[in-house]
Amino acid sequence: MRRQNAATAAKETKDGNRTTLEGAERTVVRKIQATPSVTDTAAAITVPDTTPTPSGPPATAPVPTIRSNHFTFFSVTAWT
Repeated sequence: MRRQNAATAAKETKDGNRTTLEGAERTVVRKIQATPSVTDTAAAITVPDTTPTPSGPPATAPVPTIRSNHFTFFSVTAWT
């Protein structure tokens, strides 16, 4: 039980550190993106697409398959 508690505490610490780091990264990236003299390519930052990319109709359709009494899984098969 002691090892499980230690593992849980380590995971919570890791998750907290990651959240803090991600927040700091996002702040820095926003500042870089707001600087007109820095191009997106030079900064190697992925820029959100402001124009939606059109997509065609799906090539396959989901087909429900019941494998147990509680869950429904979807598999993809080709249109016929």
